[in-house]
Amino acid sequence: MSIFTRRELQKRMNSFAKVVGKRKLEQIVRNLNIEGNESNNKRYIESLAWAWEIAIVSAFADLGNTKYEKKISNGKRPDVFFNDQGVGLIADVVTVSDDQQHKKNPVEDFSNIIMNMWKDSGVRKGGLSWNVESVALKQETESHKIPSSWGPFILSSRLRPINRRPVKRLALPPADRLSEYLHEKVGPFFKELSTFPDRSNRLDIDEQYNQNITVRFSLSYYPNRKGFSGGHLSYTTITDIESHVLWRRLIEKSEQFSHATEALPRVLFVCDGGCEALRDSSLIGPSD
Repeated sequence: MSIFTRRELQKRMNSFAKVVGKRKLEQIVRNLNIEGNESNNKRYIESLAWAWEIAIVSAFADLGNTKYEKKISNGKRPDVFFNDQGVGLIADVVTVSDDQQHKKNPVEDFSNIIMNMWKDSGVRKGGLSWNVESVALKQETESHKIPSSWGPFILSSRLRPINRRPVKRLALPPADRLSEYLHEKVGPFFKELSTFPDRSNRLDIDEQYNQNITVRFSLSYYPNRKGFSGGHLSYTTITDIESHVLWRRLIEKSEQFSHATEALPRVLFVCDGGCEALRDSSLIGPSD
């Protein structure tokens, strides 16, 4: 677990166990014991979300009277219902991840495949660099709005630029076709490098993969340099908050509080499950 040590998580679990049923607790423990790797990354993110939920719910349990997933007036079951010594609130926990963005922008797989193809080409000298371009996606015609029944929802102008810019995606083919595509398009380039290793060379790919996907990248070979490097624009930068995963998760979680009649503050805890925009404010796009 990358966020909490096992000792700290076990301590939190002891407090969490006071407010959750035995069967539910056993299910959560199973999810927490999942190790993350490429084959079960989704399950790993789920286990990370449980770790955050345990940490927050257990903190309320230590403070006083806390109910976990108590059914409220709108029929929903938010994670926290706290009411102790005249202080109360209802709260939900959401963990935000860039996992889906990584799947749509398989640049790490691209880099690994290109490196392996270069090694297999037999070229034992020189340096290779790559660059992947990005393309603007079509904007949705309708904005997703927070339901009016949830009450005021305010984002600062820093997070919601006045001049909305298009969302970018790396110009790569789909992840499940990436290896096949690169071997077909880049294979001849590496064959030429193996024949003429003392000659600088460059490959530019710029084509329409299908109606919705553009492919645009370049490879540059320098016989008098060393190393392997690459570059691309960030695809996790917030250029329009309503098109970002963070906004979509807020919309989903807003339903937990929608139409609830309890006269208590509503709190939403947004936790980092691998979301660059939550960890680095420089990834928030400027408003001009």
